[in-house]
Amino acid sequence: TRLLVAADDGSLRCLDPRRDDHPLWHLDAHAKSCQGVAVNADGLVATASHDKSLKLWRLKPDAPALLAKRSVAAGKLFDLCFDEHAPHLLATGGSKGILALWDATDDLATLERRDPAAS
Repeated sequence: TRLLVAADDGSLRCLDPRRDDHPLWHLDAHAKSCQGVAVNADGLVATASHDKSLKLWRLKPDAPALLAKRSVAAGKLFDLCFDEHAPHLLATGGSKGILALWDATDDLATLERRDPAAS
């Protein structure tokens, strides 16, 4: 059992609730407050931040590896989610009161062509 926690300092932490000691890993994910974290069926992790960016990560044993990043025009981002029927489609909302979508399919395909081991 693992719990992913987004924090106001921009970090993402992985905790094991059965253990009372330190996080399994700690990552400085964003420059500003990390407001949301979501996991899709493929095991990709996405984060949303007050730095107005979304980031997509691949889970690794010691910490996630950054796969792609997207700045969106929704202001400071508050939360995000994956579409359950389109596993690379993300929706986020921010301080401008609008919804922003990111279809990361092309970003991940480009990464796969450059580095097949990355994705």
